[in-house]
Amino acid sequence: MKIKDAIKDIKENIHAKEVELAKLKSELFEYENILDNLNKSDAAKIDSKKFLNDEEYEVLSSLVRVLDTSKCLVAPQVSMSSFLKSKVDDWYLYNKFYVDFLVYEKKNRNPLFVLEYFGGGHFGTNKLRVQMRDEVKKKYFKAQIYH
Repeated sequence: MKIKDAIKDIKENIHAKEVELAKLKSELFEYENILDNLNKSDAAKIDSKKFLNDEEYEVLSSLVRVLDTSKCLVAPQVSMSSFLKSKVDDWYLYNKFYVDFLVYEKKNRNPLFVLEYFGGGHFGTNKLRVQMRDEVKKKYFKAQIYH
């Protein structure tokens, strides 16, 4: 290997580490903001709520009734980062997205399919934001990221 090539490799490695460091700094900043906001808020005002609304619970119950639970299981409100893996370091693009229901193989826990339920509360107060989020999810699943 020539010295020029070695220097080029070192520069590329330094750049990759700088990019990685920038991502970590950004993530740290985000967590610091969360902690700062938690410190400013009154923790006593935080209450528990139902895990699923009534419509979501009905869908979950129906899925459990029709699935062969000896072979597969269903999990509600699952982060996409828990069952998607990309060949490039872009997990941060979908780690904040959730699917309503993930049906997966019981034996090896591989995903079988995702069910998105567009119930009464699906769009909440920001319809455009939810539509954009739904479009991103569609693109990931059309790309068949996992097999």
